[in-house]
Amino acid sequence: MRNKLFRLMSLVIVVGMVGLLAGCSGSGQKQPQKTAGLGVIDVEKTMLAHPKQQELERLRQQYQALEEQLLLMREQAMQQSASVSAPDGSSAEEQEFNARMSVRQQELQTSFDKKLNAEMVQANERLQAYGDQLEKELQPEMFSLQLKMNTLQNSSTEATQLTGRMDALKKEYQDKMSARQAQLSAEIDQAMLPEKQAVEKELNVYAAQLHQELQARIAAQRNASERVNTLPEGPAAEVQRSLGLKRQEVETLQDFIVNDVRSKAAKVAAEKDLEVLLAGYRVNVTAVDLTSAVIAEIKK
Repeated sequence: MRNKLFRLMSLVIVVGMVGLLAGCSGSGQKQPQKTAGLGVIDVEKTMLAHPKQQELERLRQQYQALEEQLLLMREQAMQQSASVSAPDGSSAEEQEFNARMSVRQQELQTSFDKKLNAEMVQANERLQAYGDQLEKELQPEMFSLQLKMNTLQNSSTEATQLTGRMDALKKEYQDKMSARQAQLSAEIDQAMLPEKQAVEKELNVYAAQLHQELQARIAAQRNASERVNTLPEGPAAEVQRSLGLKRQEVETLQDFIVNDVRSKAAKVAAEKDLEVLLAGYRVNVTAVDLTSAVIAEIKK
């Protein structure tokens, strides 16, 4: 509700704007340009200085107190309602729900993990076969390079070249194995996606059925109870009505303050022959600060 206090910040009070727009019309003839006198006010400071501001703050405090009172009454009603289904204060139904959901989830997870492990075994076999094939392709050259480095009298330059080529082959092997492993992992995820979705769907269905079962039990306990500790409708309804009336008071006074400041600001701007009055804007222009003058006007 406090944000409504600063509705004036969205204003750009334009005095003599018709004259400015007229300069844009006509038959295309150039008009002499006239620099608009600019005025600016500190909206927040002006609003807070209004004579009715203290009264508005008092109404806000009363509104907040009613809000807190209604919230407390609703919390008490919820606690009393909960005591009907759980006389000893425990959340037996919630504990049962969590326990049974945990058991069902474990059952489904076991079945899922079994299928996942089977997919992973197959993927590892395929990765091993790919690695064996890759070694067969790279091994002859790597063996030749190793033999040259160990037996030949190589110059420093040649030794560097041989070592560099060996490192390149090792990197090629690692890169291809990593790429193949990532590909197989993605294939596993794709293969297990329907299983994962089926598990999630079954859990959701089971949770809904279980929730419905427990809610029916709670309702039966409530209906069978001889004493229902619920908050009477009278007090809560009365506070709700008072809250609505207080809100109207606050909004009415806020509207009055906003309109009064708007009117006084326009009046001061007109008296000082300012064509444009900016309210709540920070602009990099030279402007006359009318805050004090507007405050003095609203206090008359």
